[in-house]
Amino acid sequence: MKVCRCCAVEKEFAAFPLRDGKVDTRCLDCKAAYHLAWREKNRAKRAAYDKAWATANKERALATKRRWVEKNPEKSKECVAAGGRKWAKKNVHKINAKTSRRKALRLQATPAWADSKAIDQYYLIARFLTEELGTPFQVDHVVPLQSKQVCGLHVQTNLSILPAAWNAKKGNRTWPGKP
Repeated sequence: MKVCRCCAVEKEFAAFPLRDGKVDTRCLDCKAAYHLAWREKNRAKRAAYDKAWATANKERALATKRRWVEKNPEKSKECVAAGGRKWAKKNVHKINAKTSRRKALRLQATPAWADSKAIDQYYLIARFLTEELGTPFQVDHVVPLQSKQVCGLHVQTNLSILPAAWNAKKGNRTWPGKP
């Protein structure tokens, strides 16, 4: 039996780790609590160390990660989903641009000469306006992609940014030159 230096509780020798061939003065519980508190206090320092170790030991880091994923499949799926939701929240404009691009491809409304980077900029600006002004903005096709009268193209010259309420009111019933 031995008394822990930190918690002052008498415990079996098995409750104390060995350090340099000698029994440590702190029990396993106190030592674990100390390390947990240190990690919380020094998060940035620990993260930098972990990143440096993972970079220097890529094979071992990958193997460790694989083992964790195999042991924790549900938690792994949850982490991936949470990361995806976090990315989606930050990149709403990219999701909107991709959705419009997919719809335009289905309708065969995107010509080969369309500038996809310029089109993506419209969605980025719409997101910026939504965040800054607090009202939702949307990218609108001036000439609708699908209509009974005329069908437009998914190109940068056919796009405009409108408040969502105006875009909903407009629908695909109006375009330039129509009375």
